[in-house]
Amino acid sequence: MTVKWRRRTYILLAVVVATFVVGALTSTAFAKLRGKSTDAESFNVTYVGVTDPWGPLPDGELQVVLRQESGRFNGTRRSEMTVNLEKIPTVPLGPIRLLADSPCNEAEDILGWCLDLGRQNWAAMPLQLSRAQVGDTFTWWGPAFVQQVSENGAGPQGLSTYRATLEMPADPAVEGVVVTLNLDGFIQGAGVRR
Repeated sequence: MTVKWRRRTYILLAVVVATFVVGALTSTAFAKLRGKSTDAESFNVTYVGVTDPWGPLPDGELQVVLRQESGRFNGTRRSEMTVNLEKIPTVPLGPIRLLADSPCNEAEDILGWCLDLGRQNWAAMPLQLSRAQVGDTFTWWGPAFVQQVSENGAGPQGLSTYRATLEMPADPAVEGVVVTLNLDGFIQGAGVRR
C-alpha cells in the first residue's frame, strides 16, 4: 500500500469517526435537553439485505428490503427497512448508489428510507449523503431525522446517525450486492416507553 493511499485511508477514517462523534453528541444533547414532559427512548439497529444477481442492470431504481439483523428500533418487534438503489447509467455493470427518495406513505409526501414494524411505519430521512469508496465497498454516513408516518400527522420523532454500506460482488451475474444500514439515536414522543 502506498503512502498516499494509506494517508487517504486515515483521512477517511478520521472523517467517519468525527461524523459519528458529532452525531452522537447531537442526539445525546437532544435527549438530555428535552422538556420534562417529553418521553424519549434510545435505539441502535442494524439492517442487512442482498440484491438478486444481475447482469446488465436496467437503468432506473432497484428496491431492496433489508431485514433486521441486530439491535432494536422501537420495542421488541422485529422490523424491516426498504431502500432504493440506482444504477449509474454511464457504467454498464455498475456501480450502483444508495438513494433517499423512497416514498414512506401512500401520499408520498415523506421521503426517506422506510421502516416497517408491522402495525407502524417510520421514515428515516438522511440530512446528508456523504459518500466514500474503499475498494469494492461504498459507504454513506451522516445525521438523519426519524419520524413515525401517521395518517393523523406527526408522531414520535427523533435524531439519529446512520451508516450504510454497499459491498459490490466480484461477479454481479452470480452474486448480489450486500446492503447494510445502521441507525443509532433517540426517539421522543408519546407512547415510546414500553
